[in-house]
Amino acid sequence: ILLVGVAGPIVQLFASPPATWNARAPGRVAPSYIPQQPHARAVSLEATKATSRKLIKDAQLPTPRLTSGFFRPKQSLGQNFLNHGPTIRRMVDAFAISADAPMSRSVGSSGVTRAGERGLRVLELGPGIGGLTNLLVEKYPMMHAVEIDRRMVEVLRDRHPTLDVMEGDAIQVNYASLAEQIGGAVCVIGNLPFYITSKILYSLINGAHTGSIYVASVTMQYEVGLKLMAAPRSEDYGPLAVVFALYTEPVMDFIIPKDVFYPVPKCDSSFMRIKFRTPAQIAALLRGVSATHLRYVIGASFRQRRKQLRNSLLSAVMQHITDNDKAAAKSLLDSSPRDKTGSALPDGWSTMRPEHMTPQQFVAVTLELFGAQGTVVRGGGPDGQRITALGEYLGTP
Repeated sequence: ILLVGVAGPIVQLFASPPATWNARAPGRVAPSYIPQQPHARAVSLEATKATSRKLIKDAQLPTPRLTSGFFRPKQSLGQNFLNHGPTIRRMVDAFAISADAPMSRSVGSSGVTRAGERGLRVLELGPGIGGLTNLLVEKYPMMHAVEIDRRMVEVLRDRHPTLDVMEGDAIQVNYASLAEQIGGAVCVIGNLPFYITSKILYSLINGAHTGSIYVASVTMQYEVGLKLMAAPRSEDYGPLAVVFALYTEPVMDFIIPKDVFYPVPKCDSSFMRIKFRTPAQIAALLRGVSATHLRYVIGASFRQRRKQLRNSLLSAVMQHITDNDKAAAKSLLDSSPRDKTGSALPDGWSTMRPEHMTPQQFVAVTLELFGAQGTVVRGGGPDGQRITALGEYLGTP
């Protein structure tokens, strides 16, 4: 039998570490993608790393233990249960800062928060045994949850009758449809499985174009959190940093030592608060380029991050623009920017390396190669041989 002799809230399934650890936030350091210069952003991020390393070193926590008689986490699902009361409370409080923000009068009536009536617009990804859920439901009784493990679904439904538990894969959530059903943008929270963190993050980005997500407060590997906020010319800079700088404003709220999870993972975590830009803001930043083409350019560039763009993008230009004409592709990549007034690209832009480019420059490259709204502005290829895949081109973060 799955749960024999359950007593007390599910959050007490594990022997909790002592409540003496009081993790100080390393600072809300998410370098702004436009106002700050790359050097200032890099220095700020290095300061965050140093503070975080000291915090992790000072946190001496015992390993959580699974109470006898309960089912074990599934390694195949990447389950690492969180059970440290102060950490859970801090996560919920940090999430509430955004979820409980009043909506503007143009969107809803006065007194209505982003979380909606009784938390109707709150969605938890992968609640698992319910460590976070137990506190969230107290504050947002009408919230929703997506869980892939049927054992957990049964427990959650039994424990929280008002909770709308959907059995399914968090990667497959249709945020546009959900937002339409609940009457507003979704406020997401979750302890993400490490092995699919990037896929879930990109699925959140897919919901940004329709304004389906307001904020996402999620755990992820500490190193992935750094990649999310990285500045150009830093070692962590890559596709995640470029995409999330254009679509969101990421903040690292605090660090979570690995010892508060069961099973204990190999690395520490960060609790990230990701505020999504509005569709109008995103459209202005993308300057009319196709999101598909932009992601393709970013992915192709970073597959060979230390090569010049003229080399890393050559195959892509041949395949999708010049109908496999190598000479035409080289000529296109070596040409000067078309837009002399608004382009972020200098002459000789194709000699730049992706690790040195700003997010705006990736947009400018996409505009040069593919034009606005997916229309190829130079070269051949039937209708630009439109690219249909999305996240698959981005690869690893």
